[in-house]
Amino acid sequence: MDTGPGDSGGPRVVSQVGRMVTIMDVVAHGPISLSKIVRRTGLPKVTVHRILGLLVVHGMIVRTEHGYVLGARPYRWADRGGNPIYTEVRQQITPYLVELHGKVRSATVLGVWSQWMVSYPERLFDHRQQREISPINRLAPAHATACGKALLAFDPQAAERFLSAPKLTGYTPSTITSPVKLASELRRIREEGIAVTRAEYHPGVHAVAAPVLDSRRRVFAAVGVAGPAERVRTPAVSSAVRAAAASISRELRGMHWDRI
Repeated sequence: MDTGPGDSGGPRVVSQVGRMVTIMDVVAHGPISLSKIVRRTGLPKVTVHRILGLLVVHGMIVRTEHGYVLGARPYRWADRGGNPIYTEVRQQITPYLVELHGKVRSATVLGVWSQWMVSYPERLFDHRQQREISPINRLAPAHATACGKALLAFDPQAAERFLSAPKLTGYTPSTITSPVKLASELRRIREEGIAVTRAEYHPGVHAVAAPVLDSRRRVFAAVGVAGPAERVRTPAVSSAVRAAAASISRELRGMHWDRI
């Protein structure tokens, strides 16, 4: 942006955009109330309220009965697949996800990093499964989700950000909020190759996930299955998820990981 002589409004515009981005970063962890947004951003309440109004009008944020959440527009931008490498990767991955979905008969997802949250660019489910996982956002906290734990277990830099926190956010009584307990959980995931959540993000929603790794064991994504405990947390489902992640890992070994 040109902020040189003659553009006296430039710095003010930059400051406004910065506030909008800050608020959207906080709302990405939603649903979240106005008072919590004010507290977490440190911005004046009147400023937050005004910017939220603008973001709602433009479809960036939606106000629900539970609080503010990201709107449809950011997801449409993310799904346009401007990176041709990502497009190619998704084309190669989709058949494995479809096959896994047919085997486990539960909602099946691909999880990837979106800053320090988990994004689900691919989600497969039927009408019944959609109702079972309907509370789950397209962005979710890493420490409270199976795909997130699978990513953290094989991403030391990301894990350090969570493990160095004094306490992690709790979403249900089952959420791991202790960094010490999370560290132990991540060690188990590295040893067993499978991550599990027990209603840690939303009540009644359980999940298992496995990492997609390159030849150097760097994590690119995670394959997950979510639903009721009696259907999801079985040895057969864990085995199928682990096998699908391994197949995708082999499929992608020939790609240029440093460009993705």
